[in-house]
Amino acid sequence: MHQDFFDNFVGAKAIRLDGGFTVPTPRGEIDVLGPAAFVHRFGVTPPDVASGARLAALRFAVADPGLLEGVPEQAGIARLFARNAMVIGAGDAMGAVLVFEPAARAPR
Repeated sequence: MHQDFFDNFVGAKAIRLDGGFTVPTPRGEIDVLGPAAFVHRFGVTPPDVASGARLAALRFAVADPGLLEGVPEQAGIARLFARNAMVIGAGDAMGAVLVFEPAARAPR
């Protein structure tokens, strides 16, 4: 059902992932993941979607996530590293998980 919506909304065919799907766009990807796949990929709990779907994470491609290591501590927020990406949890990012991953990340 969600795949059909994104196929029509974005105009691109959804590609199945383990635990969800991705839709390629000219400027990036839209990934739709189930809760277990979200935790596996980002290492944090996804937001509650009992009231409906919502934007759970924003991913940013950066040349070197390691350069950001000290920034969260300086801002007084927690961070963790998951699968070679720096992750800021939703509690510290106004409700959406922030993911800073290498620009040239390995294929899934």
